[in-house]
Amino acid sequence: MSNEKNNVLQDDNDNKKKSSLTKDGSFVADNDDSIFKEIEEDFIKAKYKKNQDIVFESKENLNTDVEQEAIEGKAKKKKKKKPSSYEKTTFAHKMRVLGILTVLGIFTGSGLGVYYFNNFLRSNVDYSKLKPADYIKSVDDVLAKRFSITSSSDKENWIQIAQNQGLSPIDLSPVDNLILAEYNAKNASSYEIVGNGAVATIATQTIYSMRKFDGKTYTFESISKGMLNVANCDYMPKGARSVEVYKGANVTVSGADWNYSQTVSLDNYKAMAGTMPSDIQPYLISDKSVISSTDVVFDDSKGLYSFTLHIDPVAGVLLYYKQVRRTGGLEGDPEFEYVNLTVTIDEDWNLVSSYIQEKYVAIKFGLPNKCVGTLYSTYKFNDEVTLPTLNK
Repeated sequence: MSNEKNNVLQDDNDNKKKSSLTKDGSFVADNDDSIFKEIEEDFIKAKYKKNQDIVFESKENLNTDVEQEAIEGKAKKKKKKKPSSYEKTTFAHKMRVLGILTVLGIFTGSGLGVYYFNNFLRSNVDYSKLKPADYIKSVDDVLAKRFSITSSSDKENWIQIAQNQGLSPIDLSPVDNLILAEYNAKNASSYEIVGNGAVATIATQTIYSMRKFDGKTYTFESISKGMLNVANCDYMPKGARSVEVYKGANVTVSGADWNYSQTVSLDNYKAMAGTMPSDIQPYLISDKSVISSTDVVFDDSKGLYSFTLHIDPVAGVLLYYKQVRRTGGLEGDPEFEYVNLTVTIDEDWNLVSSYIQEKYVAIKFGLPNKCVGTLYSTYKFNDEVTLPTLNK
C-alpha cells in the first residue's frame, strides 16, 4: 500500500514538473491533456483515498493477514480497472469545465477591470470642468494698469517707460512681475532655458528639460530617467501649424539621440502635451490661479529680485498636468497637493532663475504613487543658440 501511495504522489510531482507558465500568465502543462491535468490528478487522489478507506475499514473486521491482503488486492484491481472508462468519460467534462472557466474569467475580469479603473486609475480631480482661459491674466491689462501703457509703440519700450516712472519690480506684485518677465522673454531674439531636477517616488527619477529658440524655431527637450526612461523632443518653427515629435534613444541624464516619431497638429499637440514648445513656463498665472505669494525681496549685493508664488494645485496646472502625464509616462492624470514657484528676475524684468517644488499623486504600473518633484531652471537671452540634432 505504501508503494502505491508513493507511486501516485511521484506521478503527481512529475506532472507538476512538466507544467509551466505561459507568456500571458496562464498555467498549463506540456502534455496533450494539459488544460485539465489538475482535474485528473484530483480525481486519482480521490479514488486513492476511497480505496484506502476500504482497506482501513476491512482491517477492523478481519483478524488474519491473509484476509487483509486479499482485500488490499481487490482494491488494487478496482483501481486498475478505472483508467479506461475514466478516459472515455472525461473529455465532455473537460469541455464543460473549460467553458465555465472561460465565461467566469471574462465576466469576472471585465468587472474587476472596470472597478479598478474607476476607483484607482482615475484622478479625483476633473480638470475638464475648468477653462484655462479663465485663469490667464493678460499682459495688456498689467501694462495698462501699472504703467498706463496702451499703444503698440509704448509696449515696445515698456521697460524704459516703467523705469522713467521710478518703478521697479519691488513696486509690483509677484503675479504682475512674472507676467511681465514672461512677456519680456517671448520678445527676446533668442533664449535658452535649461532645467535640472528630480522626482522622489518609488525610485528617484532625474528630470531634465531644455527649451530653445534661435530666432526661427522652438525646441523643447524633456527627459525623465530612472526606473523608467521617457525622452521627447518637440520641434516647431515660428508660425507653424504643426509640431514634429522626436523620441529619444540611448537616453542619458541630459541628452538622447532624437529620432523622428510623428507630426501632429497644434490642437492635437496641446491635447497631448498641454503647453507649447514656445511657452516659457508651464503654469497658468493670474490673481485667480495663485493662492498666495511672498513679498518681493531685493538682493542688493546681486541686484536681483525674488518672490515665491503658491499656485492653485488645480487651476494653475490646467495645462501642466498633461505635460507631467506625458513626461512621466503616467497611466492617469496626476493629482497635485501643492505647487510652489520661486522666481528671480533682474531690474529689467529678465528671468534669471526659477525653482519649482511640487507634490502630487501619479498613476504608474497600475498604482497611485506619491511624488515630490523639484526643478531648478536658468535662463539666457539674446545669445547664440544651437538647436539639438534631430534625425528625420
